[in-house]
Amino acid sequence: MQFTVASLALLGLASAAPTLKTSATDTSPTFNLMYQSNINNPGPIDALNTGSWYVTASNGKAVLSSFASRGLLYKYGTGPRIAQASVGLTITPGGTATVPDGKAIEFVVNNGTAPVDIQLNSSGIPTLWHDGGRFQACQGDGEEIYLSYVQPGQRFLAACAPVELQTVCSTLGVGEEMKGQLGEIEDVACIHISD
Repeated sequence: MQFTVASLALLGLASAAPTLKTSATDTSPTFNLMYQSNINNPGPIDALNTGSWYVTASNGKAVLSSFASRGLLYKYGTGPRIAQASVGLTITPGGTATVPDGKAIEFVVNNGTAPVDIQLNSSGIPTLWHDGGRFQACQGDGEEIYLSYVQPGQRFLAACAPVELQTVCSTLGVGEEMKGQLGEIEDVACIHISD
């Protein structure tokens, strides 16, 4: 039996955190990007083997945090761009044809890569998407775990873990219309997580 990252993510929702359940896909202007592990992540990032992790900004980098309230995100404009208020998610692909450079995804003021969007994966779960690539989590400074982009055709780095970032609806906070260069807030597809 062959598993894809998408099918592994579904197993992760069922097995890694049995107290959580998902309901139907909804739409919301505010959301979190969540990762739950269902694999044995390598030693440098084995903290990701338990709990739920959320994308947030730290020192200009996109990192995973165990605090959902720190990871409130919005989709701005029809571009589209994903941001925390005026700080946009910026992806700069690099490396060779088969090996990514491992560079951290950044949050940049009044900017952001387009198109970075929320799209349904093959299992119908809304996830972060950019140009057909995938995402990995890697060890940064101290205990920081940052996100990196893997282009189509590239492999994951040995000390990093593949991550699929699911869009989780949030009722926290409100976005700011026409913030900087990012444009108006758009609703995104997201799932509700309840205990």
